[in-house]
Amino acid sequence: MEVQGKVIKTEQGFAFVEIIRKSSCESCEGCQNKDLCHSGMFSNDIKSLVVKAQNAHAAKAGDSVKIKTYNENKFNAFSALIFIVPILLMFVTYIACEFFKMQKAITALLSFLTFALAFMIFAKILDKYCKNHISYTIQQIITNNEK
Repeated sequence: MEVQGKVIKTEQGFAFVEIIRKSSCESCEGCQNKDLCHSGMFSNDIKSLVVKAQNAHAAKAGDSVKIKTYNENKFNAFSALIFIVPILLMFVTYIACEFFKMQKAITALLSFLTFALAFMIFAKILDKYCKNHISYTIQQIITNNEK
């Protein structure tokens, strides 16, 4: 996926690029699920995000650039698991509670807590995975900040 952003700063062959979230950002694999954006975990009101991109074109602070993301398919597969595994664990907890004939309120509470805990654990794993495996590269400098 290619998106446009503005270089905030550069450092040792990398550029920190701010991407403004727009409707065209809907297809970005890196932030497809707005609640699980790897640059702002659990934040619904992210208007922009900053990514660290390889600076192959020697972009400078203030430059508008086009960046490309890599390893998006792995992110999509893992993000599907973030919902499937907690739901399965919730059902296993429910069945176990029913097997031991626990009260309905306790069964519901334990099932919900299992789902919530599994979801948070997988969300943290996904966040760490994205930071280590989703990479960005500057493909083109659109406008230079030089005067």
